[in-house]
Amino acid sequence: MSYTLHAHAHSCCEIRGKRHSLLCDPWLLGSAYWRSWWNFPPQESLESLLSIWSQLDTLYVYITHLHWDHFHGPTLKRLIKQLDNIHFLLPLTPERRLSNDLRQIIKSIPLTELSHARFYYLAPSFRVLSFQSGPFFADSALFVDAGGSKILNANDSKFGRMAFRDLLRKTGSPMYALRSHSSANYRACKKNLDGSPYLYPADKSGAVYSSEFFEFCSQAGASYAVPFASNICYLHRETFEHNSLLNSSDVAVEYCSNTFQNKSTSPLLLLPGESISLISHQICKSAWRRNLLSRDRVQVLSEYAQSKSSCLNKQYIIEDKAVPNLRAIKSYLSSVIKYCPFPIRLYLRRHVYIHIKSERVSLFVYLDFLSKSLRFLDVCPTFSGSDVCFVIHPFVINDVCRSSHFNSLGVSKRLSVLARQGNNRDAVFNYLCNTYEAEGILDPSVLISLRFWVVWMRRLPEVFDMLFLVLRSVALSAIRRFK
Repeated sequence: MSYTLHAHAHSCCEIRGKRHSLLCDPWLLGSAYWRSWWNFPPQESLESLLSIWSQLDTLYVYITHLHWDHFHGPTLKRLIKQLDNIHFLLPLTPERRLSNDLRQIIKSIPLTELSHARFYYLAPSFRVLSFQSGPFFADSALFVDAGGSKILNANDSKFGRMAFRDLLRKTGSPMYALRSHSSANYRACKKNLDGSPYLYPADKSGAVYSSEFFEFCSQAGASYAVPFASNICYLHRETFEHNSLLNSSDVAVEYCSNTFQNKSTSPLLLLPGESISLISHQICKSAWRRNLLSRDRVQVLSEYAQSKSSCLNKQYIIEDKAVPNLRAIKSYLSSVIKYCPFPIRLYLRRHVYIHIKSERVSLFVYLDFLSKSLRFLDVCPTFSGSDVCFVIHPFVINDVCRSSHFNSLGVSKRLSVLARQGNNRDAVFNYLCNTYEAEGILDPSVLISLRFWVVWMRRLPEVFDMLFLVLRSVALSAIRRFK
């Protein structure tokens, strides 16, 4: 059977056969992260895709991880409402947050959780392997063997050396490797405690992101390296400035083509709305390709923002009226503090603040990890060099605390983080919140569950990677002290 690879949106791809298809991370409606993220180039028409998918025997839908640009609730609800042939696939992670959240949406629709590093047949010549990464809450890659054509959708996953070797031993080298190639964190939002920019950039450059993308694909032995899962832009007034940091797929392909002379791996541009035959390797190009490549990017983005102005203006009106939901904020943050293990409490101590800020609101939350309490402050405290302060809009912090989704905050870039450069307490607090939300590795009830140990036994190479990193960090620290 012949298959085609389709790129539909930012991190949404499809491997399509005549009677069945596999759809990954469908975000095909509107925006994500409180109107911050938008598909760019714009996603394909969902209506036209629904008409195609409705004729299939089965549409398999795989979700890699919990972030809203991959687990997009509005799109999933639309698919469920209009299609009766869906079968959902998830990685069988140590924590249950991903499966619990999805089950709340899909109810009785079939759902299969895929064990780590094991092949599953979806059809006689169509099999998939889910491969997890990440100790705090799991991300995953998906390896697809479609009629002998092999595709690795690495997405946002990052692998250590031993885990990567384990993956390739089980799968072999792919024909196509798809991977992200731009910033999806809050490092660009970090500033000094007085609000001034850092002397040295906190985030990596576009060239570094492009190099990491290509080197991963090359090490995987892929014939084609496809920049993927970074096809977005920022249209919200609070985050529009971050468009200057985007490393778009066409820029990544141009950089890799000019920089790397690896003849066995070729960078390949596949934009949303385009597809490629897995037999002939011919690309069906979209009209957006010429628009994207031949015009000034700032002008294109400005026009895109203008086309969404009605939606954005409605959002601004809602946000301008927002006031802090003190009950939700206190409930969430108090739970995080109580969840925090003793060694991390000693590190964070009394050094974490949250500034809830808008044109009409200015309120500080002081987190005291030593006494396991918090206080609301009307006056700006005097920060020390060990302090960190998260500056967040009241509309955003309300939703974060109600939905227990701090893990989406940094990705959204709808925040500022004030900290002395080199102070990593913001990262530790972020990981603490992520682990709490996912019911992850720091939860004693999770540590004694059979599911936790069964999954991690299958992920032993990753455990060895983490142990190596810890030992390396300790050794380097000892060397610095000795000097």
